Amino acid sequence: MFIDCPTDDPDVAIVVAEAKPRTSKSLYKGRVSGQRAIRFNEPGVLEALEKGEPTVGTRAVSQEGVFISQNVVPIFNAKGKVIGVLIREIDISEAMEKEKQVQLLEETTELLTENLLRVAIESGTLPGALHDGLLVVNKDGVIVYVNPSALRLADVIISSKKATLQSEGNNIAETELCDIVLVKDQDGSMRFSEEYRSCEYSVGERIVNVSWVPLLSKGFVGGIVLIRDITDVRKKEKELMVKSAVIREIHHRVKNSLQNIASILRLQMRREQNRTVREALGVCINRILSIASVHELLSQSGLETVDLHQILRMTVERIVQVENELCDCDVEISLFGDSINIPAYYASNIALVVCELVQNAMRHGFRGSNKDKGKIVVYTKQKGSSFELQVIDNGVGLPANFDFKASKKKRLGIQLVDVLVRETLKGTFHIGSGLEGGVLSSITFDVDRVNTERV
Repeated sequence: MFIDCPTDDPDVAIVVAEAKPRTSKSLYKGRVSGQRAIRFNEPGVLEALEKGEPTVGTRAVSQEGVFISQNVVPIFNAKGKVIGVLIREIDISEAMEKEKQVQLLEETTELLTENLLRVAIESGTLPGALHDGLLVVNKDGVIVYVNPSALRLADVIISSKKATLQSEGNNIAETELCDIVLVKDQDGSMRFSEEYRSCEYSVGERIVNVSWVPLLSKGFVGGIVLIRDITDVRKKEKELMVKSAVIREIHHRVKNSLQNIASILRLQMRREQNRTVREALGVCINRILSIASVHELLSQSGLETVDLHQILRMTVERIVQVENELCDCDVEISLFGDSINIPAYYASNIALVVCELVQNAMRHGFRGSNKDKGKIVVYTKQKGSSFELQVIDNGVGLPANFDFKASKKKRLGIQLVDVLVRETLKGTFHIGSGLEGGVLSSITFDVDRVNTERV
């Protein structure tokens, strides 16, 4: 912070007071009081002294040659006359250095642009073996270079009634290329576009992309027209769209078939009197519907990734519908955690895992429980390429003598989860007691590891 006062010289002020910062390093090595501030180095200071108005963010050079930004506020006496200015300075030398580097890059770009155009016009050494068509236009709109590929592609964009590109020297306005090269001003006059432009032309089965690249060096100095045959690219895109639609339709039909099977099994379950058989049919229905949920999502959202929360929500809702017909318990299921997009080929396995864990929690966690309402929480978490999924309930908990290895041999559900997690997801499965009773089941897997082992 400084206070400067005017002198007899209108282009010079003098520093009469200074205050250095106490919490950071000063911009100055020595004292500044008593030194002069000249207009050439500190224009904002002299302007504020003259006009009596504050200046903000004025660039200046300090007495020690450092680039600074100044905020200057005039100081008035009782009669309203400017007797000095209060100055706050900030070091901007680093920002100025970056600006110099950017300016140097701009100058280098302009120089390369001029050299490219000069080479095209004077020596004609631009490569003629390029697959893409290449035309160089000078500042007068005359085509000064045409490569062989441009001649082959020109029939797509230039009609027989217009000038051809068989020889150099045609004016760009005499061809249909002027549609992309020229733009209309507000007064109706045409001028060369100073911005990159691109469009596609189609004649019969041929499709070409035409791009206009203006060359600027203190104004328009010429430009380049690039012509690329993209017929094969568009055909492949169309084939991919057709294949994608077919695959989505396949997923839709598989989903319908699975739901039909589940509906038949549900009818059989409702007619069955034996409780053990009914529960076995319910397990089958849940597994089928969990896979159907994945195919339903794939038929809607595409092929690469699916939303894990959508899979979990649909799977849980369908399990609840089936289990409510078999159990007399009231269970609330909640879904929390990160919203995660997972590769589609993991979806069916994760849906089956969640199906087994939620199904076990509803069947074994709340039967015989004296709780008014059971709760199941499905929690998801992602950290980089690592995923974690937990199923937590507040049911009766695990038996006192629970043995995980023995349960894998006896219980198909636990065995299925363990195999899917270890063999398919290359992850780990853990089941144990929760913090507030009940059971906590968790699976973790790393996408990068799975991808590596799949390759």
